[in-house]
Amino acid sequence: MEAEAAKEKAQRQARTKAQKVGEERAKRDATRKAKEAAAKARAAAEAQRQATISRAQAAVNAAATATQAARETMLAEAPAEAKETDAAAATTATDGDFDFVFTSKPLGLSLTMKEEQVVVKKVKRKGTPIAGGDQLIALGGKDVVGLKWALKDVFAELKASELPITMRFRRQQSR
Repeated sequence: MEAEAAKEKAQRQARTKAQKVGEERAKRDATRKAKEAAAKARAAAEAQRQATISRAQAAVNAAATATQAARETMLAEAPAEAKETDAAAATTATDGDFDFVFTSKPLGLSLTMKEEQVVVKKVKRKGTPIAGGDQLIALGGKDVVGLKWALKDVFAELKASELPITMRFRRQQSR
């Protein structure tokens, strides 16, 4: 009898051990499958992220191309007098008022306030009739002097304006 009891005990221990080995194997398989699923999810998320980046880059490139085409169209369709403004302004800029049409940025001007007037401090743009000391009297058809604009008003208008933009200056006779 003792032999049978020992045999049964050995069989129970063998079954318990086999059951534990099976559970461990199942855990390992489940862990492996979970890791594989996580890796696939990460790869899918990365692919989606890359696709989103590609679409965004394409949209930015398309917008840049459209903006450039619009600028070129706007410049091509600008009235002839606007294109000739540089020459006209250069001939009338000795004394009195003159206009200058800006068709590109940066404008290349430094402005300052002098005796409650917006005045050109420095000119960095080549080929303009504008000189230091010239007073800004109109911007995009708005009377800077009459509206008593300060620098912040001029900068706000420049920021809100689209090109081309016309600026009218007054050359001081005392120069």
